[in-house]
Amino acid sequence: NKAAPLSIWASVMMMLGGAAVAATGDREGHLRGYLQVSLNCLSSALYLRAVTQVKRETGMAESGVLFLTNLCTLPMVLLSMAYFNEAPQVAAFEHLRDPYFLASLCTSALLAGLLNYLVFLSATVNSPLTTSITGQAKNVVGSLGGFLFFPSRHGQSPTHILGCVIGLCASVWYALLKMAERRLGPKDVAKDKAVAKDKAL
Repeated sequence: NKAAPLSIWASVMMMLGGAAVAATGDREGHLRGYLQVSLNCLSSALYLRAVTQVKRETGMAESGVLFLTNLCTLPMVLLSMAYFNEAPQVAAFEHLRDPYFLASLCTSALLAGLLNYLVFLSATVNSPLTTSITGQAKNVVGSLGGFLFFPSRHGQSPTHILGCVIGLCASVWYALLKMAERRLGPKDVAKDKAVAKDKAL
């Protein structure tokens, strides 16, 4: 395990600060929604970390890890379907045999599989944290687009927009730091960390 430099931590804390600023100006926010999003971010980060660890310890390819995780989650999916009695509802769906619906369903499933594969690939080539932050940066851009093209009936909150902009800037800063780290190489990064530590002392 390697410790992240202070600049990385600063960019992450800036993202959290932007989220806090955005939350104070959210006129339609709900505590339950914030808790669900926080849980999603935490579980995604832990999931990506576990995927990276499994790949490193077993030597499996991304496709193998994807297949393994799907096998592990299949019992939970089946139990959830049985608990919520979803099978009869699916069978009663009026468009179940519609060719257009089936084509859309198959396309969606293929895109979901491709997305999971690319997420695994990103988590192993970069890091779980980088993959998670990249995904959140995408969400910030989507939120800003929503503000512009689909304004809220309660009006746009400048504080909320400011928080999203802070989070987006922090995400760009983090990406630039990771690009510089990759360009320097592990030996140069370790040297820079040692120099920064000596200056701090």
